[in-house]
Amino acid sequence: MLRRVFPAVGPFVCRTLRATGIGESLVEEKIAEPLQTLVQTGLELGYCARPGQVDVRLAARGAEAGKLVAEAK
Repeated sequence: MLRRVFPAVGPFVCRTLRATGIGESLVEEKIAEPLQTLVQTGLELGYCARPGQVDVRLAARGAEAGKLVAEAK
């Protein structure tokens, strides 16, 4: 039923990387600019701060999703 209501628009690739010992704002400051070109071509960045760690989510959709996420990683 979900596939019928929300049809897939192509491949979806998502990877989560974890940083420890550094704050969320500093992680974002260090990686946002170098990844800006990839973000403009479809890479999605997400940050999730937890006590002592920051998860960075790299995600993309479409035919080039795997390439975008691999290059960002």
